[in-house]
Amino acid sequence: MSRRFIKYAELILPYLSFVGGALNVLFWILYFSGLVVVSESENGLVSGFESAFPLADAVLGIMLLVAGAGLLKRKPYGGFFLVTAAAMAVYLGILDVTFYGRHGMYFPLTMSTLFSLFINAFCIAGGVFGLCLGWRFWRQVNERSALTQR
Repeated sequence: MSRRFIKYAELILPYLSFVGGALNVLFWILYFSGLVVVSESENGLVSGFESAFPLADAVLGIMLLVAGAGLLKRKPYGGFFLVTAAAMAVYLGILDVTFYGRHGMYFPLTMSTLFSLFINAFCIAGGVFGLCLGWRFWRQVNERSALTQR
């Protein structure tokens, strides 16, 4: 990655963390209000699967918000929480892909399945991006902190 890209990414990373946390909350508000409809299998498999995620997603949302605050203040905990949240996003995205793919629920393509695919891709790609940049940021802040303590 170029230095210019890294510099730009570090400027927007706190805001992306806030947006990720907010989108997480928004999804669950829409889901519980019935505005987001998951394509249901004949035996209620999807509802059972999705009902396992609110707590994990709440933790992910909190981690993203704390990461955003820490990144804005350029504190070491910002990078730590971003790396933690990013790892969770990758894991949760892979769980979704595995479940939906194994049960053949991505096809036929409908608005609901496209929405699920988008969320899964966003979690995995955003998580990998967050891991790379969060780890870099965490290292840099810790190195600076170690230099000032000498």
